[in-house]
Amino acid sequence: MVKEETQTMEKQSFKKLPLDGNGELYPAEKCIISPRNLVIISFPKSGKTETLVNQKNILIGDPQGGTDYFQAQNATNITSYEGDEPFTQIKDGTLVPSGLFQTVSELYDVNDMGEYWRLYNAFRDARGEERERLYDATIAHIQKMKFPIFAVDPITDMQKMFHEAALADYINQFKPKVPKSSIKRVDEYGGSQYIRRTILGIKAFIEKNAAPFIIYTGHIKEKKKIINKGDDSISVADMDFEGTLSTIFTQKSDANGIFYRDKNGCWLDFTKKDEETDIDSRPPHLANKKIKLADIHTFDKDGNVTSKGKAYWERVYPELKF
Repeated sequence: MVKEETQTMEKQSFKKLPLDGNGELYPAEKCIISPRNLVIISFPKSGKTETLVNQKNILIGDPQGGTDYFQAQNATNITSYEGDEPFTQIKDGTLVPSGLFQTVSELYDVNDMGEYWRLYNAFRDARGEERERLYDATIAHIQKMKFPIFAVDPITDMQKMFHEAALADYINQFKPKVPKSSIKRVDEYGGSQYIRRTILGIKAFIEKNAAPFIIYTGHIKEKKKIINKGDDSISVADMDFEGTLSTIFTQKSDANGIFYRDKNGCWLDFTKKDEETDIDSRPPHLANKKIKLADIHTFDKDGNVTSKGKAYWERVYPELKF
């Protein structure tokens, strides 16, 4: 006679799958929706820098001196550096402009990015009550930071610097008998593989070490057919980088917005203009929307500012307090 055994279902513990002890999907859980990586492009002198100036939570990395005219207290020159070496080599071999390297290194310490990544990585993998706890801890850490947002304004002005870093990397690697004066002359492809590798390495360095949230601003290309476009027809594909280099920033971003100003305010437009070239934004509060970012200044009869327009960065970064 065969003895029948009664099997009882035991609760299982899943480490990787989003399932509870009963094998059921967890309900929708908290997530951080502020864009980790935001690209903003516009026509030059449209006012995007002024919306960043002296805003709580934001440090502007300025490669062109554009913040000098606004008495910006939250800006730093990322082209100047201490020491004699214009580039600093990081662990993966990338040569980073020393001014940018020194800025990011100080941000890493001020923002305690080591603790941020410890909390964020644990939060991302957690489920249930543990995820709730780690969400609160991660947000609390972000809100204590001096500069949880690092804005490189504009990244398109760093193209020459990227070329110089790529050339230095090429010379270090191949040690040519006749040194090249331009990365564009090292091969028949205009040195594109070295430029691309350098930009990817610098971008990864910024995003890993500077702050939880990165903004790259850029200008549109100075081409007649693009300059003649209106604010409502430019797209992220018009970003002023040579060739396809702009895609390094736009395709790998969480959100891409067009900045423009009209009589009613300053706006970020996340709607797609071209189905073939435009890229969607992931955060649901931004995707396919137009966000009013700031009010317009008011002026007296002599043209002096009487009331500065209020900025609304909390509409882009809801987890932060402005």
